[in-house]
Amino acid sequence: MTMHENLKLLFPTPIWEATIGDEQLNRQLETAIYEFEQNDKQFEFKKYPFGYTNYMTGKNLAKDPRFKPLVKKIFAEARKFLAEMKLKEPDAYYLSIFDMFCNINRKHSRHNAHRHERSELSGVYYVKAPEGSADLIGHSPLEPLMMHVSLDFFEENSIFTKAYQHMPPQTGKLLIFPSWFLHEVDLHLIDEDRLSISFNMGIFEKSDNNDIGGEKKK
Repeated sequence: MTMHENLKLLFPTPIWEATIGDEQLNRQLETAIYEFEQNDKQFEFKKYPFGYTNYMTGKNLAKDPRFKPLVKKIFAEARKFLAEMKLKEPDAYYLSIFDMFCNINRKHSRHNAHRHERSELSGVYYVKAPEGSADLIGHSPLEPLMMHVSLDFFEENSIFTKAYQHMPPQTGKLLIFPSWFLHEVDLHLIDEDRLSISFNMGIFEKSDNNDIGGEKKK
């Protein structure tokens, strides 16, 4: 979008989007996800109807060897993201994924609006997202302040008056965003499964003794 030189954006919401074109990795991750579902005896359907997640099992997939190639790619993209966000002294910090879990969205499943707390960055990687899969819906941080604005005065595609934004998933797409970013998964209406991997990431000083799913300290 081209903007007038006099128009300034004071508080933008940064979203990092990258494509990981690794079909072999996706097949490996898909197999692992279905294995988790098959072997998970603690999962309660009523807590996640029409789908599956191992969020509540305490598993950190970042430490699973099958997920290591993805973790490495996530760290590389997160470094680029933080560079654009002007992280000072990047060599003084390392990244750690202390929470990574898989999700299966089946027909009629959805996930209500939520934030990922107790972390600096969060994100999602789409292992499999057939055409028509449920969108990720991002909510504007200004949404509570928009109630007094009459949207009838503005065009529908104006980014300045949208309370939420649809972000269609795509196989191999990686999204990284600030953990305060409110988001949800729309209703999944197709017969094929939508497979994703979510994660939460912290930024730590290299003097910290936190190596849970983290970069190798140099």
